[in-house]
Amino acid sequence: MSYSVGMVALQGPNWFFGIDSVFELIGTITLLLIFLASYKAYKITDMKRYKYYSIAFLVLMIGHLSRTITNFAIHQNWFPIEELKNIFILGYGAHIVFTLAALVLLVSFAFEVKQKKSFCILLLLILSMLFISSSFYLAFYWAAFVMFGFIAWYLIQNARTKKIVTPKLVAVAFVFLTFTQLMFLGSSILPELYMGAHISQLLGFLILFIAMVKVQAR
Repeated sequence: MSYSVGMVALQGPNWFFGIDSVFELIGTITLLLIFLASYKAYKITDMKRYKYYSIAFLVLMIGHLSRTITNFAIHQNWFPIEELKNIFILGYGAHIVFTLAALVLLVSFAFEVKQKKSFCILLLLILSMLFISSSFYLAFYWAAFVMFGFIAWYLIQNARTKKIVTPKLVAVAFVFLTFTQLMFLGSSILPELYMGAHISQLLGFLILFIAMVKVQAR
């Protein structure tokens, strides 16, 4: 696999160069707030779903943070080009592993996979598929799209049986995050979709945060 440092991080429109890092920083902060809000919701309600949410969003936040730092390092030329290559590999590698781990955790919760061995096997299987792919970046977003899609489908089915607004907000948020993965995929063909992906992702995170806050307000 031979990738230039900027091939992945800088695939959007030229004028969006650097602005994407600001979006990612806001997204990372929002994920931290979602983690804190969902953990507080778990303490208030003692419902296991919020415990899973808090763990998953903490892991997702760590992955998002690694990508945020990596993109800032690349955009701002914090290090010589040879060092940036290593930072790029480590940063995006951590982003992929932590993001997929969070998604596998959410899928496991949605479909009631309780055994830790099954969780580990599923994560290792997905990671193995990425690394034998000709493009681990595109394979990552395909995998993320499928898992976000399964979670969104589960949440939509769940929201239909509830009269309160919180499950509906969570379902809408995951629909946004599912389409985000498609836009990241399409950005290799149409660069403007890269900007749309960041906007959609941030909207999904913000809706999730609002949902978690509403749980505490009940």
